[in-house]
Amino acid sequence: MSAYILTQIILTPLYLRILGEEQFGLIMILLGIINFTIFGVSWFSGGIVRVLGEYWSKENFENFKKTLTLGKYVFTLYASLISILILIIFFVFKYFEALNNIDSSTILLLILYFLITYESISERQAFLGANWQALGNNIEFIKVFVFALLTIYFLPQYKNINIIFIALIAGAITQRLITGSYLRLKLDFRGWEKFNNSMKTDFNRFFSKEGLNYFYFGTLVLLLQLDVVIIGLIGGPVIAGKFVILWKIPEVLGLILAKIPSSLEPKIIHLDAKSEMSIYNRLFLKSKNLFILLCFITSVFYMLSGEYLVKLWVGNNAPNEDWMYYIAGVALFFYSISRWPISFAFAQIKLKQLIKISLIELIFKFIFTLILFEHFSYLSPLIGMILIHTFYVAKSYQSIQ
Repeated sequence: MSAYILTQIILTPLYLRILGEEQFGLIMILLGIINFTIFGVSWFSGGIVRVLGEYWSKENFENFKKTLTLGKYVFTLYASLISILILIIFFVFKYFEALNNIDSSTILLLILYFLITYESISERQAFLGANWQALGNNIEFIKVFVFALLTIYFLPQYKNINIIFIALIAGAITQRLITGSYLRLKLDFRGWEKFNNSMKTDFNRFFSKEGLNYFYFGTLVLLLQLDVVIIGLIGGPVIAGKFVILWKIPEVLGLILAKIPSSLEPKIIHLDAKSEMSIYNRLFLKSKNLFILLCFITSVFYMLSGEYLVKLWVGNNAPNEDWMYYIAGVALFFYSISRWPISFAFAQIKLKQLIKISLIELIFKFIFTLILFEHFSYLSPLIGMILIHTFYVAKSYQSIQ
């Protein structure tokens, strides 16, 4: 994910120069919607990594492979249903002469990318469950490299938004071929197979109360990341594009920082499954303060150098007011420090506490965004984040036991 967003940063000047502000904003809104659609299957997406990690730590490789196959059924069926819904909504709007700035071919390519991506999600989750994150990240980098290379080569020639989605599809297919081949080589996992009774146990587990909690928390996490879509709905694609320009670099810095605790999640799951919690406690407490210090240094760095970096990145499209970069830097600090307790709590299935805090964060962030938009435009979600973290969220996340 970090490599993908970093690539989008590199490509943004190209998007702006060739497609313009409105088309750039439209790309960001469409990709934001696609990222959000996982909410309907978040109960499964969050839980499958936990289940895979448990099977791997116990060397139960047959059930590991059966869970991967179950994932392919669930994710692909869900993606198919959402794709049909997207098509219906799109053509209904077209009938009433809305969404005239979006071509039918763009939606069809978007759906194809969506289907290919979801069909292979469980195989990508296998790399987390097996604690192969480094290899998984390298394969993700290859996918992103293919996407970037095709975009840089073809977009200036054809000057069409569809080139971006064709490049995304090519990258997703490349990743699918590599992950599938590797799992077949290492585990003799052959992908699709007939659904059988042995998969029902895990399937029923995902529909348990624990599964619902994964759904609630996963949905809240996605809603909290919908800033660009919300801003786009309120102010239009151009305003959404301006938000992306201001927030994209701190967002990438936050995701890079978040990789530190998230990379530990499979290890935490294995420790939890083996009840080796004394090692977990040392890992959590010894490193937390160092992580917070790292987040603080990174945030101050962006406050002081953000304007220079963004102007270097997009030139005259960058915001000119210094205080906007200070706001983004403070928002980055609060966003990043919460990743440490969230990752540790999520790996231990402490979902009820996470759901409560995230729900309060979402409600008040949305309220602040609506109230502040008239005065602060596309900065309103960031100011809302700072306010709710200052008065409640930051302390609550750090206090999760």
